[in-house]
Amino acid sequence: MTFLDLFGPTLLKNGPPRTDIVIDQEAHKASYDWNTVTCDRCDQHIVGPRYCCDDNSNFDLCGACYPHAEDLKPGCTFTEVPIPEKHVPLRKDEVSTTDTLTGKSVFVYFSAHWCPPCRGFTPMLAEYYNHHHESKNFEVVFVSSDQDDDAFDEYFGEMPWLALPYIDRECKEALSKKYNVSGIPSLVLLDDKGEVINANARSKIAQDPEAANFPYVPKTFRQILGNHFINNTGDTIGSTELKGKVLMLYFSASWCGPCHSFTPLLIEAYNAAKAKGHEFELIFITGDRSKEDFDTYFAKMPWYAVPFEASKSVYDDLGEMYDVNGIPHLVILGPNQGPIRPIINKDAVSTVSGDVSAENFPWPPASVICLMVFLRVDFFCHGLDADALTAHVNELKQLSTEFQAGTVCKGD
Repeated sequence: MTFLDLFGPTLLKNGPPRTDIVIDQEAHKASYDWNTVTCDRCDQHIVGPRYCCDDNSNFDLCGACYPHAEDLKPGCTFTEVPIPEKHVPLRKDEVSTTDTLTGKSVFVYFSAHWCPPCRGFTPMLAEYYNHHHESKNFEVVFVSSDQDDDAFDEYFGEMPWLALPYIDRECKEALSKKYNVSGIPSLVLLDDKGEVINANARSKIAQDPEAANFPYVPKTFRQILGNHFINNTGDTIGSTELKGKVLMLYFSASWCGPCHSFTPLLIEAYNAAKAKGHEFELIFITGDRSKEDFDTYFAKMPWYAVPFEASKSVYDDLGEMYDVNGIPHLVILGPNQGPIRPIINKDAVSTVSGDVSAENFPWPPASVICLMVFLRVDFFCHGLDADALTAHVNELKQLSTEFQAGTVCKGD
C-alpha cells in the first residue's frame, strides 16, 4: 500500500461548464447570503439586497429596511452592494490518482466554504498554484469539510486543482487522522513518497508567494536562530557562547502593551538570575516593524538579540516551532544535548512574572501561578476577602501537590 491509496483510485478535476443547468440570476440574488453581515435597523442577518452607507462602511441595511435610510442617516446616501453572479457549475471529471500524483509533491488542502479563513486563503493558494505548480512539480488535493455536496461543488468550482470526491467521507477521515488535522484551513505538504515535508505549509505560502523556498523543508533550530547576536552597546556573540547554557527566547515588540508590562519584570528576573551566578543567555526576537522601533525598545534591555535584519524569518520559524501565538512569549530551553535543546518551559511569562527574584530558576512550569501578575485575569477570585483568598490559595497548593507530585510550589 502506498500513500496514494489514501486518496482512493480516482480524484475529481474541474472540467468545462455544465450545459444541462441554467442559473436563475434573479432568484440567486434574492436569496444571496451575506454571511455575517446584519442589518443595522432590524438586526437581522441580511439575505438578498444589501445597502451600505456611503459615509459609514460599517452601516448596512437589508432590502426591507432600506426605505427607512433617510430617517436613520439623514442626508447620507446609500449604495447597493453588488451581488456576484452565480456561475454555471463546472463538470466534475474523474482522473486517476496514480496518473496525476505519482512523482509529485502533494499539498493536501483541508478546507470548507463555510470557514471565513479558508475563503480568505483559497484565492492566495490558487494564485500560488497557477504560477508555480508546473515549474515546481506539485499538485494540490482539496479535502472538503463542507456540509453537503452542493456546498462542495460550489466551493470546488473556484479551485484549479484536484479534489477528493465529497462522497468519500471515509478517505477524508483517514487523511485527517493520518496528518493530525483538527482544524481548518490546514495545508500539509508531502513529498513524492508521502512523507510529510511540512505540516504547516499554509504559513509558508503566505510568507513566500514566489515559491523561492519551496519545498519548505523545516530548518533545524541552529539554522533558524543563526550565529550572530548583538546587544545594545554594540557587542556581539555567536552560537558558541550559548553552548552548555540555559537559553531563553523572548518574543516581544514595542507596539505590544502587555510586553511593556512584562519586560521590566523580565529585566528584574534576568538581573537577579545573573547575580546568583546562573549560566544562561536570553535572546530577544523582535516583532517590531521598523528598525527604529526595534532600536528604541532594545535600548532598555540588558541581553542579546537577533539583529533586526534577520528577525522576521527567525520570529516566524521559531514562533511556529514553539507555538508562539501571541506576545509577550518566553521560551526556556535547557543546555544543548548535541543538536537538541530540551524544553524547560514553553511559555514562561507567568512563571517568571511570579518569581522576579529568580528563586526558581530556570523557571520550570509552576503548578500554581499568580493570575494577578501582569495579565488581568484575576476575576476568578476578586470577590474574596483576604482570609478566603488565603484559604483558596492553600487549596490550590494542596491540589498541585496531589496532581503534580514532585513539583515544588512556594506560592509567593
